Amino acid sequence: MLAFEHVNFIPKSLRPSQTLTLQEGLIGSWVIGVLMVLSFTGYELNQSRSLRSQIESAEARSKQVNESAEAFASKAKSVDESSKRLTLVKEFLKARTTWTEMLKELSLLTPSTVWISSLSTKFDQDKQLNLAIVGEAPSQIYVASLLLALESSFYFREVSMKNSDKMVEMTPNLYKFEFQVTMPNIKDKGTNAKPQ
Repeated sequence: MLAFEHVNFIPKSLRPSQTLTLQEGLIGSWVIGVLMVLSFTGYELNQSRSLRSQIESAEARSKQVNESAEAFASKAKSVDESSKRLTLVKEFLKARTTWTEMLKELSLLTPSTVWISSLSTKFDQDKQLNLAIVGEAPSQIYVASLLLALESSFYFREVSMKNSDKMVEMTPNLYKFEFQVTMPNIKDKGTNAKPQ
């Protein structure tokens, strides 16, 4: 085996023992500069490719998020419409229940000898519901008993008799009556409120 005392990898033309001319130095600096620019350009090119791939993946994620947001908004709109429909049905059922209960109460309070011929409603200036009850009875006693029963009812608190007259040319005798009932807890736009 041979032992080397000194290994020199620098070519003889570039060894420090020799001096370079200005032209050779400029060429060498230019070559080193070009190599640095090329290596920096390669690095920047690599970075731009990496950034481009990151931008593309971010755009893909953004598109997915937008699609998810649109789907969520569509479902939320559908839920909102369903909620509005459910609220409308609930209000209708409450209003129907109030009127159903009121009419049931009226039928339970009416004596068997009294006939109700018509019911009509209208709202006054204060948006309170006025109910007109028209009917016939064979005696003023039955008219009075219906009036007292309505006044003691939960649904009919403000009851007034508009008239109660004997019907002419009727055999047997019949009395036609009309009651005016104000129901203060059923308002124009709040017919779903149960009387209190």
